[in-house]
Order: sequence, then structure tokens, then C-alpha cells
Amino acid sequence: MDEEKRNKNGSGGLAADAGRQYEEIFKYSQDAIFLLEATEDGRFRNLDCNPAFERSVGIPRAALIGKFTDETVPEEVARKVNLKYSKCVETGAVLDEEVELDLPVGRRTYRSTLIPIRVESGRVGRIIGVTHDITEIRQANKGLEVKERKFRTLVENTPDIIVRYDRECLRTYVNPAYEREIGITSGEAIGRPPRDDWPSVASANEYKAALRGVLETGKTEDIVVEGTHRGDVLSWLSFRIAAERDERGLVVGALSIGRDLGPQKTLELRLRKLMENSPGVSFILHVAADGSASMPYISPRYTEFVGTRPDGFASDAMPMENLVFPEDLPLVREKFMESARSQAPLSCEFRARKEAGGTIWIEIRGTPQADADGGITWYGYFQEIDERKRMEETLQRSELNLNRAQAVSKTGSFRFTIPGNHLAWSDETYRIFGIPIGAPVSGAMIVERAYPEDAPWLSRIFAEAVEGIPFDIEYRILVGSETKWLRARTENYYNGSGVPVEGVGTVQDITEMKRTEGKLKESEALYRKYSQLLASIFESPSQVSIYALDREYRYLAFNKRHREGAKFLWGSDIAVGMSMLQAINTEEHRQFCRRSFDRVLRGESYSVESKESVVRDGRPAYEYRDNYASPIFGDDGEVVGLTIFAISINDRKLAERRLAQALEFSEGVINAIPDMLFEVDRDGRYLNVWTKTPELLAAPKEELLGKTIHDALAPEAAAIALASIREAETKGLSFGNSFRIDLPSGPAWFEQSVSRKPGGDPENARFLVLSRDITERKKTQERLELLDFALDHVREAAFLIHEDARFLYVNDEACRCLGYDRDSLLRLSVADIDPDWSNVRWPDHWKEIATKGSKLFTGRHKAKNGRIFPVEISANFFQFQGRAYNLALARDITDRSRAAEIKRLVELTTSIAGELSEMVADYEEVEDSPTLGGLGFSPRQIEIARFVIAGDPSKAIAANLGLTEATVKTHLAAMYRRLHVNGRMEFSKYIAQNSILLE
Repeated sequence: MDEEKRNKNGSGGLAADAGRQYEEIFKYSQDAIFLLEATEDGRFRNLDCNPAFERSVGIPRAALIGKFTDETVPEEVARKVNLKYSKCVETGAVLDEEVELDLPVGRRTYRSTLIPIRVESGRVGRIIGVTHDITEIRQANKGLEVKERKFRTLVENTPDIIVRYDRECLRTYVNPAYEREIGITSGEAIGRPPRDDWPSVASANEYKAALRGVLETGKTEDIVVEGTHRGDVLSWLSFRIAAERDERGLVVGALSIGRDLGPQKTLELRLRKLMENSPGVSFILHVAADGSASMPYISPRYTEFVGTRPDGFASDAMPMENLVFPEDLPLVREKFMESARSQAPLSCEFRARKEAGGTIWIEIRGTPQADADGGITWYGYFQEIDERKRMEETLQRSELNLNRAQAVSKTGSFRFTIPGNHLAWSDETYRIFGIPIGAPVSGAMIVERAYPEDAPWLSRIFAEAVEGIPFDIEYRILVGSETKWLRARTENYYNGSGVPVEGVGTVQDITEMKRTEGKLKESEALYRKYSQLLASIFESPSQVSIYALDREYRYLAFNKRHREGAKFLWGSDIAVGMSMLQAINTEEHRQFCRRSFDRVLRGESYSVESKESVVRDGRPAYEYRDNYASPIFGDDGEVVGLTIFAISINDRKLAERRLAQALEFSEGVINAIPDMLFEVDRDGRYLNVWTKTPELLAAPKEELLGKTIHDALAPEAAAIALASIREAETKGLSFGNSFRIDLPSGPAWFEQSVSRKPGGDPENARFLVLSRDITERKKTQERLELLDFALDHVREAAFLIHEDARFLYVNDEACRCLGYDRDSLLRLSVADIDPDWSNVRWPDHWKEIATKGSKLFTGRHKAKNGRIFPVEISANFFQFQGRAYNLALARDITDRSRAAEIKRLVELTTSIAGELSEMVADYEEVEDSPTLGGLGFSPRQIEIARFVIAGDPSKAIAANLGLTEATVKTHLAAMYRRLHVNGRMEFSKYIAQNSILLE
């Protein structure tokens, strides 16, 4: 009877707990939940609703409960919802639909689930409703659709080429501009690589190499390649290729945007030839550690610049300062000092005196090199820039308006009806034309603003456009006193009969391109001139490999670094006049170099990354270099050779790989940790928070960040947490400190582990804090401690016995009666203390108490000193986590009344067994999550698992546990086999995904 009563009480407790849980879910759910009564006359009465429902509809709960729906909401709303409720009642099935309602909180869209509940008569008498407000989601989707249409309009109408590629370099999309420029349709282009249909094979290979580089590295590439031939005019295309990534950040394709640079390229070739013969002075300037200066070399044109000879500069170059304009001398000195400190290239403009009188502007550029004697040597040139200075002053005045134009969008869109003259502009179009946004517009207004020479033909083009004839034009407009160049293009939409009904177009401000074209080409030509100067200086730093070849790929010159590299990489002893292609020992690299050299011999300067297979320390490896190539021009302007600067980037590549591996591992570890993880500073200020259980935080993550532990926790808990940080600051690590936090769901206990992040400033140390919820473990531990205390204070000897008759637990009374200490007694079995017992009888005895559940009998016990005394034994059988146990209580009955003792022993045994049974039931309830111990892991393996989850290597685990590294690895192999995983990452992921406790 008592046991039946306890079972009933336990079931009631479970029901009460479940009820409280459902009440909390109902109360705190973010979704609106309500309960309706469906009356037999087809009306619906509100029985209950949660706070989220009140907020969602904007009606207090008191105004809803007990009333019918048509009494609490507007008539139209009641009609809509009653139709849904009636449908649920009629079908008797769960109804999941969207509905849009006009409520006191405004027009809202809801996703509702209606669940019918049948009453005893079998009809649907109640409805449970769960609704989720999706108004913002629907509005966001509509906004995205509008943006997508606008983007599609821009892409389809832009004059620039737009191409999308997959990971295999195959086209997945081309826009109409691509079809016009390349001369093939989208159907012919999609699914094919660039090389198959490109007008120039060499350009296709160059373009495809750049595309592959973007797909492999994720870095954006800019490239100019040869395009199509239009009559006698060669087209040049400028492309920017950027990687496209998925939500994980992995490169899944590339987007290429190209523009025709034909006119600019032709101008570049002409300007380059002019700049080859432009006057300039090359020099080598050495400044010693004591501040003295000398010029080992200065070109003869110096005399043409200033009118005097550089006599004596080879030993003392300080008199050169006398040529600098006094007001500019401090700036020149500062620029040289800054270049020396940072080892950055020197660039400076200043005024200089001429011997014959007058002042000229000079630009000086140079590259510094630290010398062994502690001095600095600059290799550079200077040139007269009087004309450029005058042009810059003019450009600065004209760029005032240009800077304002750059602050707004460069491309606008517009739509118009066909036929007719109804015109609609985007905001960007209004800004381009300088008209207030929203003002009425028409084609006539554009013609009024057109440049006088462009207005007549522009008026004719617009008149044809509203009749259905598309256009692609460039024209000028006047916005105030500013003249703008625009490029406009239109396409038509057609009805089912093929008649145009609407036109769409884009207008692009190309003023900047027109105005800065000359300045841009001048800068590019100067850069190439500077590259040619540097290429001729072969006394290079030891880390740079430099060499020069003629048109037959024969060496003209090379430095020591290149000669040593050729010996190491190719096993060749190179010499001037020898073909470099013959020195290279692999056909693959030989063809790579030939293609690269041919590009330079065509007059192109470029940079490219190379990779060669080598054997380093007996193992295959790669040698990575950045190669910078420039042509060498003869007096007639023809290319006579080339120079290459090759810089080793092996260290950078190694660092990139290690960084990627470290980031991947760190991200995997953080995602695998099931507990809360914090990053804090030495004052306990929260810097970052990672958790899968935000409900266990003392405050929401957004509120925690920037606050300290004292702001978030009670004083006692904060003191314990801060003490852990102080211990980790001193020792590098802190384990096992626990504290209590009062959460909205009730009090919770947490165990904290803290480690100091390596590196960084000690005054600004950072710490990683791992916080585990041990609330249920704490409660169970308290119950076990209480039971252990009780057993140690009863007058009966208590034994917890395993199925093999070994003792798993003995209390103080058992040790006292038998004369053993606890450790010695736990190494014995039943046969060691009972002279009448044998191991042969034990299986039958175990089977008997397993069947009956308990047994009361008498026997004899033998103490350590040989004394034998009678005992009354109450044996109780129970199971816990799939394992069977026997709790036996024994009392010495030598001088006591048997009847009285039996009665008291039975009562005591029943009480303890009941308490243990309740404790076991409670423990099994709280242990919803599996444990490593329950999965068969030994205590030692559980200890090792904790270190593995923390990210410690095997060597560190061995040191912490006093084991050998081989022993730790043996345990790890057994642990991986038990969970059917491969390695640490899969082990950590398995633990996190299955919420396994490390106990």
C-alpha cells in the first residue's frame, strides 16, 4: 500500500511539473496562443490567450475572455477569422493558413495554425490557435522583389559587359552588352569557357588565368585584354573580376564587369612613345650614417635642368641643397627622412633655382635600400614638371564640380510609355540632370538642357523612342554652368502581339571618364617610365631576383640572387648570352615563362604570381614568387628586350595556409562546445558571448556586451567569477569554481573554467570563460550527500553490492562492526565477511532477490579480528541506468530481542530503500541528457574527454593527468571507436550535437 501511494504521489508530481512547464511555455512564448470554444450554434467564444496574443492584436485579455469573436473585433475581421474557425470545425483537421487583418495595431499578416479538439460527444468543441506575425517578413519580401526588378533593369541596360562564371570557369550568365561586344548570343556563350569563343586566343588565355586566380584566391583582379577588331580599329577591354561567395564565405563563382577602353588604349600607346624621350635625370644618392651625402651616379641631363655641372657630387652631394627653393627645403628633408625611416619609396615635388635665373618645379622619385654601413642609398630620377603643375592647377579648378558629381550615383534609370510621352525617373536620374526629385519631367526638358550642338538630333532621337525605336547614344547636357557627358540606352517591352508598349532605359554620367582620361594616361606612362629605370639597376637587394633578356630570351644581365636561384631550382649554371628557356628544367615552367615573356615583348608591363615544384630537405615542395615584368625600348621605340623582378613569397604563402587552418580549427571547436563561452578582459568586462542556450544567460547577449561581471551577477557570484579570472591570470588556467545565479526560470548553478588567451599586452589580457550548467547535477549531489550522511549515521551496517558480490559502498557502521577501514572493506566481497557463504550460492541468492525485490534473513558475519557474530540482514534489489544493485542492511542481534529488531529493521530498510528509490527516480528524471559514463566511458576517459573538448593537445593532457602521451593516445583511440568517429573534430561535434554530459 505504501509503495502504491508513493507511486501515485510520484505521478501526481510529474503531472504538476508538466503543468507548470506548459504554463511557462504558454506565458512566455513569442507566438500568440489562444483557446476558443466552438458552440453548437456556430459561434466562437474566447476562453484563454497568452500575453503574446494580447500584444499581437492590441486588445487586453480582460476584454477578450468569455466573449465571442464578433463582440471583440471589427465585423470584417470577425467574418474572416470565423470562416477559418468554421473550416477547422467542419474538416476536423489541423488548418495552417495565412490571413491579413485590420486590427487596432494596424494591418497585419499572420501565419495561423488551428488545432481542433473533440469533446466527449465527438464533435469539435474547442480550437487551439497558434499565430505568428509575419507582417515584416512579407514587407521585406516585397521590397526585395522591387530591388531585384531595378537591379535587373540596370544590368540588362548597362553599356558595360557583365558575365557570371561558376567554379569551372563556365559562363552561367551574360548580359546584352556582352552579346554586342563579343558578337555571340547568350545561348552560345552560356556553359562555355572564355577560350572557346574569344576573338583573341592570347587574350583569352590571359583572361582565363586571371579568372582562375580569382576563383582560387578570392582576390579581385583588374585586367586589360585585347578585344574585337572593328575595321582597322582594335578594341581593348578593361575587366574587373570579383569572387562570389556563399553564406559560408566559400568562393562559388566569379562576376566579371568589363568596359571598352579602345580609345584610351590607343592614346596610351601614343603617350608611351612620347614619354620614352621625355627629359629626366637618373641618380644614385647615398647618405651615410654620419649624415654625409654623395652621388655615385647622376645622368648628364642634370646640366640641362639647372645649367651647372654636378662636379664633386660623387664625394659630396650636400651643395645640391642650395638649388632647392628655401621655402621647400624643409619639406624635401622631411620626405627623405620619412623614406629612410619607413623604407618606403620617395616621392616629392619642390621648386629649384636655375643657374641662369628663374625657378622650375621638379618631381623626384626613388627607392631606398638600407646599406651594410648603416646608411641609406636611393635609386631614382627627377624631372621638370612645370607644365604638369600648370595643368594640375587647371584640373583642380575644373574638378570642384566633378567632386560633387562623385558624391551621387553615376547611373540612373527611367521608364516611358509607347506611344505617348509619360516619363518616370529614378532618384539618381533626377540628380544627374540637376532637377528636384519628384518634379514632373518630359523629353522636352532634356532637350532644353542639351548642349546647343546636340539638341537638334537629340530631339529627333527622343521623338523616335516614344514611337518604339530604341537608342544607344552619348550626348552632352548643361546643368547650370557645368557640362555633363551622358550615355543613354533603351529597350522596349512588347505585348502579346509584338507591339512595343513601354520603354526602359539607363542614363550614365561619363563626365569623369572624359575629363580624367588624359590625366590617367599620363600617370600610367610615368609609372612605366619609372619601372624601366628601376629595371636597369641590377645592384638589387638580396631578396629580389632581377634579370634582363633580349627578344630571343637570351640573358643580357642578372643579379646574384637570380644566378643562385637558377642553380637551386633548375640545376643550371647560367651565363650572359645563354637562353633562359634552355636553362629551365621542366617543360611546364618553360611554357609558362615563354607566354609571360611574349606578353612583355609585345610592349606590355604586368605582374604575375608563379609556382615551381622543388625538392626541399628531401621532400617535394613549391617555390612561390611575385614576378614584375617590363619591356626595354630601343631608341626607335621598338621593344628590344625585357626585365623581370622576382620576389619570393614563400613565407607569405605559408602564413596564409597556417592562418586558414587555425581559423577553421577554432571555428570548429567553438561550434562543438555545448556550454556557454565568454571572452572577457582582466576586469571581467564581457567582450564576446557564444551560446546555444541564451535562456541561461544572466541577461540578453546585447545587454551583456560591454558590461562587467559585477554589473551582471550578484556580488557573491561575481566575486567567485572574478577570482577565477585572477587565478587564470596568474597560473594561465582555472578549473572547478562554481556559483549560483537566480534566473527568471529559477536558481541555477554553473561551473566555470577560465583560460588566459596567449600573447597580447599583459595589461590588456583577454580570457576565455567556459560556463557549464550544473544545476541538476548540484541537486542530485545534494540528495546523494544527504543519503550518504543518513546511511553513515544509522546503527545498521549498510552494504551496496554488485551482481558479482563485490562491495561498491559501505557505511561507517559496517567498518566499525567488522573492524576494517573503508578502503580495505571495499576490496572484499560477501564471501570474505560471511563464514557461511560461498560464491557458489551467490547466483541463486541474486536471482531470488531480483525476483522478489527484497528478502529478510539471518546470518553470521566475521570481523577482521576473527570474531563471528549473528546478524539480521534485509536485502533490497533495485536497478539504476540499466545496472542491478543490492542494498543490504545488517544488524548485530547478539544481545537483542529478535522480534523487536526484525520490526525496526524492516521499517528502517523500507524507509531507506524508498528514499533510494525516489532518489534514483529523480536522478533518472534529471539525467535527460546522456553521459559519457552511461555510454561506457571509464572515469579516466571522462577526464581526458574534458581536456579534448577544451582543445588541449595530447602532450598537455598527459602532463595534467600524470600519464604518458602514449597512454593518452591509446585512451583516445578507444573513445573514438566507441562513438564511431574519426579524430578530435568529429568527437567534439558528436558530443555537442547529442548534448552528452562529460560525466
